[in-house]
Amino acid sequence: MVPAIQNFNNNGGTWKKHHISKDKVLERNKYLREIAPTLYDYLFEKLEENFSGDFFK
Repeated sequence: MVPAIQNFNNNGGTWKKHHISKDKVLERNKYLREIAPTLYDYLFEKLEENFSGDFFK
């Protein structure tokens, strides 16, 4: 989860640099869905916000 927050705060950071897709981020963090559903929901919402804008363009 920490790398996700870092990338949100760095305009895509290493995700942008390495052309990481939203699906890849979700796959990497899928464990959160069961153990911390609130965190997973937060991650999903932030990804929706950021991948829909200029975050990765």
